[in-house]
Amino acid sequence: MEFTIQDGLIDRINDCDAYNCEYMQVSVNAKTGEIFGDFHCSLGVNEITRYHDPDIITVAMLGDRTSPASGHYGNIYAVKGLYGYDNPEDNLIEAAEFVIEEHKEREYWRK
Repeated sequence: MEFTIQDGLIDRINDCDAYNCEYMQVSVNAKTGEIFGDFHCSLGVNEITRYHDPDIITVAMLGDRTSPASGHYGNIYAVKGLYGYDNPEDNLIEAAEFVIEEHKEREYWRK
């Protein structure tokens, strides 16, 4: 599968200000390979975008200085070093591949 990253996603992640509770929910469409993000600002209540399309899977909650969310990766700098690539784009693709495979395995065992 060929992955595409939404234009400006890395910059939007880096522009999130943890001190203002900003973060991006990064998701992947398992059918098309599109990696995209939804902006959130959590003021006492963690926000998340829920998609009713089973092909859309959350990859991570990311921001400039956010700590790791439960079950997700931390910030873009952590993702940068996660798989040893020098650029965050390759790491987001690797993370997307990982969660898609994990999702398929989970669905297999539910049958």
